[in-house]
Amino acid sequence: MIMMTVALQTAWAGKTSGKFDILTDDSWQYILDKYGYDSASARDLTDSSKIKLTEPRCAYVNITGISAMPTKKTQNQQAWLEFYDGGGNFFKKRVILNAQGNTSMGFPKRSMSVDFYEDEWGGEKETDIKIGGWVKQSSFHLKANYTGYFRGESQIGYMIYDDIISDREQPMPWQRAGIPNAAKDASCHPHGFPCYVYLNGKFYGLFAWQLKKHRKNMGLTKDLAEHVHLDGALKNPSLWDGTVKWTWFDIRNPKTLYCVNTIEKQGRTTYAEYDGDSPCELIDDTMPYFDPGNEGHVLSDRVKKIILRLSHYTSEIGALVKAKADTATIRAKYEECFDVQGMIDYIVMSYVTSNGDGFEKNWQWFTYDGVKWFVQPYDMDCIFGNMWQGKFLFPAETFWYYHNYDKMIRTGPINYFLEYFGEDIASRYRELRRSGQISCSSIMNHFHSWYERITPEGYDLEYNKWPDSPCNGESVINPEWTTSDSYWLEYTWDGYYRLEAYDNTRTYQAGDRCTSNDRIWTATTTTIGIPPYTKLAHTDNLERVESYVSRKIELLDGFFDYNPIDDGIKEPPSDNQPATRKVIRDKHLYIIKDGETYSIDGKKIHY
Repeated sequence: MIMMTVALQTAWAGKTSGKFDILTDDSWQYILDKYGYDSASARDLTDSSKIKLTEPRCAYVNITGISAMPTKKTQNQQAWLEFYDGGGNFFKKRVILNAQGNTSMGFPKRSMSVDFYEDEWGGEKETDIKIGGWVKQSSFHLKANYTGYFRGESQIGYMIYDDIISDREQPMPWQRAGIPNAAKDASCHPHGFPCYVYLNGKFYGLFAWQLKKHRKNMGLTKDLAEHVHLDGALKNPSLWDGTVKWTWFDIRNPKTLYCVNTIEKQGRTTYAEYDGDSPCELIDDTMPYFDPGNEGHVLSDRVKKIILRLSHYTSEIGALVKAKADTATIRAKYEECFDVQGMIDYIVMSYVTSNGDGFEKNWQWFTYDGVKWFVQPYDMDCIFGNMWQGKFLFPAETFWYYHNYDKMIRTGPINYFLEYFGEDIASRYRELRRSGQISCSSIMNHFHSWYERITPEGYDLEYNKWPDSPCNGESVINPEWTTSDSYWLEYTWDGYYRLEAYDNTRTYQAGDRCTSNDRIWTATTTTIGIPPYTKLAHTDNLERVESYVSRKIELLDGFFDYNPIDDGIKEPPSDNQPATRKVIRDKHLYIIKDGETYSIDGKKIHY
């Protein structure tokens, strides 16, 4: 017989069927009880405007006061948020919720921004929350991670990056830049922990509670022109080739900038404040309504000149290469323009994790003096073979999409860096392998830890709530077509686009090829009007990731000329022991014990 607490018995009294619908019944009480919440002994921090907590192993959140989660970035939903850290600490606060993200806005389960307030929603008094070794904040993100099976790939990626930089004397960019007033906890990239989220007492989904891209976490000051932080599509067409496309990226710092959009104010034409949600070109001192007495106008002019200067860095380096300057001169130019240590570690991390999505959009660039720029990771959901839509997995032999593992996306400052700092990258990789900071076991320990923090029951909850997640299903490919992962080793980006996209009016003969949804398809017979697939999905698990990581490191060892045997390194097996757990079937919670199935009140279920 499974023992139950009085609280659970009371919550589920009257359910004569013995079934508790974990998705539709009030399961908030269940989760509080399961993880030790006791109203009599809990440390209730609701009345405190300054909250300090150790980082939770896993947190539990219930959102009330709204009937549905936000779906837009500007909804400003006023709600209440109950937070329990699983360790006896609880609070309930006013919050304003908005949907968050870019690509993820197209998914049914969306990320959210959460802003905490004290006396009134949107008021001046915010809640200061200090979590573990994070910088203090009053606003956080709840990342949905809809396309990644573990619902925390990005957070695992940040942990791996922390491992890689952990032996550096000055691991943080602000340390290398000599910024004395930066917060000592500024990590320059997010941190996160797993979080069960409920809506009005009913399970809504697994999220990662995460730091935002806030200036304080970057060690930046909001009103200094030299403290510039760029976020968004930072690639050749938008920035690195000298022609700045201002609408493609967001200037997150400094604050109170002005853009070229004009408005009428007090009977005169002036410039509108810069809005990162609708970015556009900054003003400068050549424009007709520029006011040299306006501090914001002057600040905008200075920031614009810094960004324009950055946009020419790659071409300046390229000019030196074309002029056949010596290696020392080119390396010195790099060291003047970019943080070389950070670029080396970022590239090594990206090789190891297959972070190919982090070289055009999902990387952060910032400067402390308007001259030298630093790079940091962000949004690492497409690592270890994950495709951004979650519909298939890349083999370890590829770097990402159409690039073999021994290639790197050559965009902006990365282009010449691989040639002139190639041995530095290889040496750094070998150093990290020798120290064990890069190993299959160290990487898999992060995956296992994250999985165990959520627990198998949590994953059961998640995939019963979100059964159409593309990372937890199987593709349905029509028999008239076939595809293979091996083509990623045969085709480049150009090769992919040399093929025509699928056309439902064309007659395909056996052997004909076409493209659809980032895959190459081959007809197995004569067909017309039948698309290659009706559904694309994949099923992920710890075993798949471990196999991928093991193969990736094997390939990189060869590429970087490293032999682990020479250093006596032998990879220990990772812990794959399954946990004893509860299960959910047909949206109902059951308990498996000694191979038998029981309802939550201890009744044996016979199938």
